[in-house]
Amino acid sequence: MKHLAIFVFLLSSTSAQATAFTLGDGLTWRGICSGVHEGMDSQSAIASCTMLLLGYQAGAVEQSRLNDNPVSLCRSFNPNTLPKEFVAFVNSNKKFQEMDVLDVLLEFTKGNACGI
Repeated sequence: MKHLAIFVFLLSSTSAQATAFTLGDGLTWRGICSGVHEGMDSQSAIASCTMLLLGYQAGAVEQSRLNDNPVSLCRSFNPNTLPKEFVAFVNSNKKFQEMDVLDVLLEFTKGNACGI
């Protein structure tokens, strides 16, 4: 039975894939950060957006520290305003709406505005 479980795990692991949390473009995430998503209620959508933004920045800050580089990718750690800031940023330029969200996050966080 143990070998069967391992076999099933190995067989399914090559075909199973996790859906990336960051799928989509700036327009998609603008909607999520505004509280609009067909699979979530408004509060959950905004919470997902906040976690994406905070997680991206925390990862960038830690990566900078590990590499002994100055922090350069940080916008704000205020969970109450961060989603609104992201929506305003995406609305500021149509190209951000069409870009992959990871590229938008890079542009959004450039400049270390949070002063770390």
